[in-house]
Amino acid sequence: VDADAYFQRAPGAVTGILAFFCKIKRKSFFYMVASSQDVDRSYIKNTSIKNKVLYKYGLRNADCIFVQTKDFKKLLYKNHKLESYFVRDGIHIPKKVKLYHEKKYITFIGGVRPVKNPEIFISLAKKYPNSKFLMIGGPLTGQKQYYSSIEKLAKKEKNIIFKGHLRRDRIGHYLSQSLVLVNTSDREGLPNTITEAWNYGVPVIGLNINPDNLLNGDLGFYCKGDFNLMVEYVNELVNNTAIHKMMSDRCMKYVATNHDIKKISLEIDTILRAQLNKYYG
Repeated sequence: VDADAYFQRAPGAVTGILAFFCKIKRKSFFYMVASSQDVDRSYIKNTSIKNKVLYKYGLRNADCIFVQTKDFKKLLYKNHKLESYFVRDGIHIPKKVKLYHEKKYITFIGGVRPVKNPEIFISLAKKYPNSKFLMIGGPLTGQKQYYSSIEKLAKKEKNIIFKGHLRRDRIGHYLSQSLVLVNTSDREGLPNTITEAWNYGVPVIGLNINPDNLLNGDLGFYCKGDFNLMVEYVNELVNNTAIHKMMSDRCMKYVATNHDIKKISLEIDTILRAQLNKYYG
């Protein structure tokens, strides 16, 4: 490739391998934190010695580290004594967003794997037999049997539309028709699916996650791991037009103010230029 800079995201042996390659080739190496396991030491505690050593080497030898949430910035310093740049995801702002009465889905988007808890979303659908639920997400390599089991469970429910894997350029089409996005993951960063949902005026319900306390009632709700509370919040957003509209407007305003890709790209460009100047002047 012979690039001047290399980006890598999510923990693993490749983090250290790429950092070492960049060091001997005098290239810039940038690491991007993907989820809480990158910074709270859970990955290091639960992986092999090889992966642990290489990941820690990669972190220490990154020219700079990007994080998506302020919480991750604090955790990275607390657990690894490393500084980082807090830069939000960049989003293309849509010109037009559908109104409440044009939306119909309660939506799940994510890889169909255990950490995402898709079976909880299926249980939620059973509580609302008259509402339309939508599941989008493909299998993880090596976990096709698990994927198949979730697909069978989902297709048993008449109110669930199981789409499986979709191209990224199709996600917006379905988000624009969603009333609410439900996240049942055990851990996340600030996933693209959440910011993209807000972009279309779709509030988010997080069962186990609340990145930077953003799901505090303005842009969505945090359920603190309580399934029954999640059921209540879904009911409130789907059946209370006034609350949904108020929250939807806040979501779109938040993204336009904080995630406009034109603004974010300038932030990243400034950081990259400063780092590359160390090598190329």
